[in-house]
Amino acid sequence: MTKKYESTEEYLKSSYKGEFLVFFRYFIEGYLIPRVKFEELMEVVKDFRSRENEEFVNGLLREANLLFEKKDWDFVKSFVKTHGKRGLSNDRPKIMIEVLIEGLS
Repeated sequence: MTKKYESTEEYLKSSYKGEFLVFFRYFIEGYLIPRVKFEELMEVVKDFRSRENEEFVNGLLREANLLFEKKDWDFVKSFVKTHGKRGLSNDRPKIMIEVLIEGLS
């Protein structure tokens, strides 16, 4: 981010044209709970895919593709920390988005 924003939500509004990543947030808050290990991410994605309806699966896939296109891994890291209460280090934000895309496609 080159410009400083007051909040994650402000950044989302300006850079994602009003899309608030509701499906990504839902996934992080509901499925990627702190006790889940990062190595279990693909299993969690498969669980999400099997339990949720098509609208949620397609919505999360759309948002994951958007995040991958933006390649703003610091933002992904911050978003996960804010909404999932967990830190991601090094290349994990990118890996997380790649796993989401692979598991939902």
